[in-house]
Amino acid sequence: MFVPIVLLLSAAAHSERPEPTGIPSIESMHDISNDDVVWVVQFGSIKPITKDGTRTEQWLMYIVRLRYSSERMPDSLRREFIQELRLALDDEKRWIAAHVLCVYLTVGKYTFTMDVDSWAGLDMKHGDKGSVFIEPSQRARIVRFWSEKLDK
Repeated sequence: MFVPIVLLLSAAAHSERPEPTGIPSIESMHDISNDDVVWVVQFGSIKPITKDGTRTEQWLMYIVRLRYSSERMPDSLRREFIQELRLALDDEKRWIAAHVLCVYLTVGKYTFTMDVDSWAGLDMKHGDKGSVFIEPSQRARIVRFWSEKLDK
């Protein structure tokens, strides 16, 4: 069984987002969802875009903000966040969103292949009308990868 994901073929589909403020609540990690992630083909590769206003977007924007500022995620929050990522990776409705967050959290630590059929170890099949299918059986491999990497 494949997980259908909508694919947008235009960079214009990515709207301007306001600068997020504050730290999302750790409880909001329970609300991240695979459905929050839209896949865009751009410049010969596929990349994830999070839907506006979703919990996945809130966490992604927080992670990106940390990368480009001197602000750091408090150690206690980081431990809780990683624990919530592990739980989300084990959840069939949240594992893709969790994988996207893991990749952005660890930018620069690991090298991933990214092309039109793969994004950071997640293989995709293209369907009709711009849809993308992600085989759920990949979850076990993704969980194994992150279980070895998240604590480092």
